[in-house]
Amino acid sequence: MVKGNASGGYVASSLCAGDPMWPTQIALILKNYGFNVNHFNNGVHGAGCSEQEYAKCFPQFVQTVRTNAQRAKLIWANTTPTRTGKHFSHLRSRS
Repeated sequence: MVKGNASGGYVASSLCAGDPMWPTQIALILKNYGFNVNHFNNGVHGAGCSEQEYAKCFPQFVQTVRTNAQRAKLIWANTTPTRTGKHFSHLRSRS
């Protein structure tokens, strides 16, 4: 329980870390809100992003976060579990 010790927020977007517009969107958010910890993942919207697109855009994304949230810790997760199977009862991770 972090009640009284922390607050959180989240950004839901149709963009992913492999999209060239993602760093611009993240910069806008980080310039207007201060966070001590930033947790990011490629998310479900990144499912169609090729490894080449991701590799090209990801360094700029990290630099954007470091520039606009210099004191914040950055936690990056490389996958989002999705559910499959009858009634979506099976977890499937994509990395």
